[in-house]
Amino acid sequence: MRQFATYFLLELKKDIRMLPWFFGSILLLTVLVFSGTMAISQIFLKGQVFDAITVDMAVPDHETKVKLIADVLSNMESVKNICRFQYTTEEEAHIHIENGEADAAIIVGEHFYKDMENGKNTPAIILFPSYDIFENRMFRQLITDGVSLIQTTEAAVYAATDAGKIYGLKVSKKEMEDLIFFSYIEKAFFRGEIFQKHVISAAGEYGFLPYYGVSGLMICLLMCGLNFSFMYGKREEVIAEKLRIYGIGNIKSSAVKLLAMGLILWIIGMILLCLLQIAGKLLNFWEINLGSAMIGILPVSLSISALFHVVYTYGRRAGGVILFFLNIGMVLCSGAIIPVSYLPKTIQMAGAISPLSYWELHGAQLCFGIPEGKWFLLEGVITLGGIIIGALKGCYKWKKD
Repeated sequence: MRQFATYFLLELKKDIRMLPWFFGSILLLTVLVFSGTMAISQIFLKGQVFDAITVDMAVPDHETKVKLIADVLSNMESVKNICRFQYTTEEEAHIHIENGEADAAIIVGEHFYKDMENGKNTPAIILFPSYDIFENRMFRQLITDGVSLIQTTEAAVYAATDAGKIYGLKVSKKEMEDLIFFSYIEKAFFRGEIFQKHVISAAGEYGFLPYYGVSGLMICLLMCGLNFSFMYGKREEVIAEKLRIYGIGNIKSSAVKLLAMGLILWIIGMILLCLLQIAGKLLNFWEINLGSAMIGILPVSLSISALFHVVYTYGRRAGGVILFFLNIGMVLCSGAIIPVSYLPKTIQMAGAISPLSYWELHGAQLCFGIPEGKWFLLEGVITLGGIIIGALKGCYKWKKD
């Protein structure tokens, strides 16, 4: 046992000497990851976000109530994101559509509001240019949704009117119609409040800022593995042969390497967690459960070290290259840069089995929620499996020799 402890301390001391290199690589990695993330995000957002179109509103001057309704609509979030209203005359609206100065036009006739109030279905005229762009299609959909809301309101009013004819009404027909109409339209106009109460985010229950904070933490820990290649050189194989004489076999040797890497990652992880906490508080982004996160990051670090150990044990000289491309693949598939919900289904399937996906989820629970026991069990199994799989290579080589 004394030999095992001595060997472990020697490996740990050797790893600690490399800590300055670890932090140098983390700094470089942070710049590269930040730059790459920003570039990909800009490309992604440009493919998703569209410019608001210009819509002419031709409303007679005396139709003040129609203008009031248009102003209410134009200030709704769902409308502002798609179009901008500008008031013109009917003649100007036609000219703007022909010249391409407006992307759509709504023409309201005389006595439109009065006809609507009296139950007369007076249509509004909507003009579109001959060309068809994506933004125009979005506006068409918005118009369709608005018409659907009005049709639903009318259906409710007509149904209540028919029922009133049979069973009688305690209020006047007009009062009943106004009550239903305004109740339904009020709910429709303020539907944004419903969406704000029930938010489904591609980043999960913790939001985008905590999501990317934890993702950055896990990416840094993964990329730290590129600095452990010195533990698996030719010289280390010779040392392993000598250690067998002192009773330190393949299992113990495998465990020492993995535990030493795990403790170094744990130290780095705790430092990064403190930096995340400071940044989150200064920018008012988040507040981490620092105590539980610093303890809980230990099994995460050990299970990540198990991946490093297996790759370096079997990859040897090419281990660093293999680990680098493996890390890049996990980062792309697990949603560390772009959330999994936005990725193609084939990549989502790969991300579902990526260890990074589980480390990110566990990390988010450690930092911002309540961690589940199953993740600790899974990471314990991965750590134990890494020790055994790493030892098998040594056993095979010993038997071969």
